[in-house]
Amino acid sequence: MQKALTNSYFKRNIPHDLVTRGHTLWTVIVDTYYLFSKSRLVFLALIGGITQVSSITYFSGIF
Repeated sequence: MQKALTNSYFKRNIPHDLVTRGHTLWTVIVDTYYLFSKSRLVFLALIGGITQVSSITYFSGIF
């Protein structure tokens, strides 16, 4: 029986799909890189934001 293609159906099954397709954190990162490879500014801004947040967290833990 084919289920209806609704937003709630997809939202419920996202974790299941990630596990069944064998996605690990590394493959998600690679997929994200491939997705943003055509717009490198967006990808670099994303990585820069993550780096900035992690450095702020690191320095706030020192003091």
